[in-house]
Amino acid sequence: MLSNLKYANPILHRPKGIILYFHGNAGNLDSWGRIHEYFQDLPYDVWIIDYRGYGKSSGKISSEMDLHIDAEAFYQMAIERYNDADVIIYGRSIGAGIAAYLAEKHPPKMLILETPYFNFPDLVQSIYPMLPHFLLRYKLQTNKYIASKKHPVHLFHGTNDELIPYDSSLRLEQLSDNITLHTIKGAGHNNIDSFPIYQQELKVIFK
Repeated sequence: MLSNLKYANPILHRPKGIILYFHGNAGNLDSWGRIHEYFQDLPYDVWIIDYRGYGKSSGKISSEMDLHIDAEAFYQMAIERYNDADVIIYGRSIGAGIAAYLAEKHPPKMLILETPYFNFPDLVQSIYPMLPHFLLRYKLQTNKYIASKKHPVHLFHGTNDELIPYDSSLRLEQLSDNITLHTIKGAGHNNIDSFPIYQQELKVIFK
């Protein structure tokens, strides 16, 4: 299910572009709708998609490719409506790998990843170190998708992230000169947006 959280008519309001937002694993549009507040002062529309089986979205995720197919459809719907407007791709937590893969196929104006993992096997191994790699169904290789890309990549990560280690972003930052890490000191996995520095940095990169 898709939510357009800002202007209803891009022709009348003439936004500069669109932000395609891929949310985290927990919740759905009912809880993620609040994120529009962080972008409301920017000249961009914001679209958020619920993954299969989330909220009112029907279907079931049976493979990693299902996520990428839906992300592609999401992107195609956006460019059909917004034509040549700027496209910003934003991925948070589990959505980081999905957003990064889409950005590899369709280089955006900018890619923003919040609390990203280096890749999914790496994340699972850090949480369950005894789990064999062959049991992992999803790869979501964020590191592979963003390495050596020309578009700017901005990472936001808290130093106290209890789910996805801050070290994941430190490693991702080393992959390319186009990758910038915005460290949110003291932030955990779910409260980055409560730190004023997050809002300040977000406005700077959009400026």
